[in-house]
Amino acid sequence: MRSLFAGVLLLSTTVLANASGAIGYSGGPPGNTNCNGCHSGGGAPSVSITGPTSLGAGATGTYTLNVTGGGGSVYGMNVSTSSANATLNPVSGTVGISFGELHQRAPSASGSFQFSMTAPPFPGTVTLYGTGNSCNGNGATSGDTSSSTTLAVTVTAGSGMNPPVITTAAAASFSPVRSRTAQVSVGANDDGTEANLSYTWSATGPAPVTFNPNGNNAAKISTAAFTREGSYTLTVTVRDGTNKTVAESFVLPVEANYTLLRMTPVSAQVAPNANLQYVVTARDQFDVVLATQPAIIYQVPAGGGSISATGLLKAQGSIGGDFVVTAQASPITTSALFAVGKAPGTNAGSDKIPPTVSLVSPATAGVALTPGLMLEATAFDNTGVAEVWFEIAAVTVATVTAGPPWKVAYATKAGLPSGSQALEAVAKDIAGNEARSAAIPVVVPVSATGGGAGGAGGSGGSGGGTATDGGTGGSGGTGGTGGGTAPAGGCGCHAGPFGFAAIALLALVRGRRRR
Repeated sequence: MRSLFAGVLLLSTTVLANASGAIGYSGGPPGNTNCNGCHSGGGAPSVSITGPTSLGAGATGTYTLNVTGGGGSVYGMNVSTSSANATLNPVSGTVGISFGELHQRAPSASGSFQFSMTAPPFPGTVTLYGTGNSCNGNGATSGDTSSSTTLAVTVTAGSGMNPPVITTAAAASFSPVRSRTAQVSVGANDDGTEANLSYTWSATGPAPVTFNPNGNNAAKISTAAFTREGSYTLTVTVRDGTNKTVAESFVLPVEANYTLLRMTPVSAQVAPNANLQYVVTARDQFDVVLATQPAIIYQVPAGGGSISATGLLKAQGSIGGDFVVTAQASPITTSALFAVGKAPGTNAGSDKIPPTVSLVSPATAGVALTPGLMLEATAFDNTGVAEVWFEIAAVTVATVTAGPPWKVAYATKAGLPSGSQALEAVAKDIAGNEARSAAIPVVVPVSATGGGAGGAGGSGGSGGGTATDGGTGGSGGTGGTGGGTAPAGGCGCHAGPFGFAAIALLALVRGRRRR
């Protein structure tokens, strides 16, 4: 990085003004800057872009950037577009193109620069950003001034005969997936309008994958449901109203995640002083035994006998019960029921075995709590699970009684404290026994009445401004001091030996800054 900026400093004295122009000074995003950061002292010219203000999807129009007046005798220019799917091309011999932006190849005495734009292959609005620089030709940046302008071009729906275009790459909301489901999404458009598109998801891998929704327009955001771990290739096919398609694939790994414990026997009768072996297996989110098993801690907290570190129960010498055996492999605990010398569960209200419950979604810590976030748990019980509810900071935010699956989309809940808060799932069985899952932290956004956090600092470049206030509760932060002045170059119209070198160098610097 030091050598890169050293190169910038060494070249800065030779590219302060150049005849062949540079990019990044059209007045458009991301910097919204023109040539006046380097050039100054002259009169401001009048700048306009003329050409069609409406194009069909995928059509090409010819445009002219006109620069008149100001204190100069020759003119330079830079033009960019708001759409990555629009294409600019030179028409005038004085116009060149680098990295998708137009610049002057040589100063123009007339101030007229012709170029073309091919519209995106789908409807919308594209903005042309243009800067014209009026230069006095003194070989320096003094006595020159630029002005900027824009032209909005409406792109109308075409015939629908072109295939769809993917505008946002297909991806999952998180990767790798460590739950049973993951949200997948893709963005696309078409010259016959996006509403006519259908999205069909498919997958190849170690097991079938289902998608909901699928095969319609709503499926641009879908939920993929997996049945086992492994590496999957997900493909989305986008189809328009004339049956033309475009497809995109990506690889999504699904990892086994320790989710539950299973213990056998669940309920048993054991003779006085007899032995009974318990077997416990740790399983993933698909109820598959994990390849590597954790250490298990066994207990008989209410008596009835003793149990070894390997799960061998030694029953007491007298008849009695019911008793509970618990097995724990942090953070999950499960349990089973036994009685000595009689059948377990024969006492009225004797079910003392709580259910087992584990969170499945969200699968990772630090997920933002937003409306629609899927909350899901697995729950098991020897007699049956009656309900599962979800708590955040000990506040119940959702309850599911018709399961499994024990899942529900989060809806906004008032009164939650903001910041990182514990999310837990709680299960209740038919007998009223309850069990609580291990907690996972989620980020609760600042409520409308709770006051905002401090604003973010300003960005680098020509200096960060003061950030806006972060709501009622906190004031905004002060922006950064900036990343220094960008290399000069730009829309200069004076002679200089490093026009295209400046373009390439500036593009490299801009790319590094974006990272």
